[in-house]
Amino acid sequence: MNMKHKLTVALILSAMLMLMSGCGSKIDSTTIEVHKNGEVTHTIVEAFDTQGSSLTDLEAMIRSQIDAFAQSNPGAEITLESVESEGESGVKVVMTYEDVATFSNFNNAAVETPAVCFYGTVEDAYSAGIDVSSLSFAKVDSDETFTGDAVLSMGESTVFLYDNAMNNGQSVTVILPKKIAYYTDGVTVSGKNAVIGSGGGTTVCVIQK
Repeated sequence: MNMKHKLTVALILSAMLMLMSGCGSKIDSTTIEVHKNGEVTHTIVEAFDTQGSSLTDLEAMIRSQIDAFAQSNPGAEITLESVESEGESGVKVVMTYEDVATFSNFNNAAVETPAVCFYGTVEDAYSAGIDVSSLSFAKVDSDETFTGDAVLSMGESTVFLYDNAMNNGQSVTVILPKKIAYYTDGVTVSGKNAVIGSGGGTTVCVIQK
């Protein structure tokens, strides 16, 4: 093999490795991802009874819900990306929303008691009447803890609040645009990712400015 051929093979292998490393890891559990531009990708993975209805029926039902929401919320951007089987008896639904507010409003549309889901500055959260003063916070990679009152001093930091009642109290993974600095009970943090455990209640992740 001459030098030119070796170089060509090396470049091809390098390109293949780059493509493989660029592929995101497979999402196999319910996940909420907030992107840098504020958009949200919601991946729902759960059991599905094919005896009662088909994936086509499920897709039609979701599209109907989106259409009904759009009628009462003109301009709201929600896209059903895919509905597919997951494993032997599961389903995976992927939806995108223009922002967290649209995600929250859509998922609370048929709920008697709305569940909190907010993404913005700490200052804006308090302005919206969201009170986290009674919650206890921990700092990532530290034994330091403090009360929610101290969050007020982080006014320009970004905060993600999520009430797990929105996911029927089931565990959910949250992926945020930047690393999480502080979090409340019931959350396991790894970099930009947070796994919110099962059970109800509001959990909070704070990203420092």
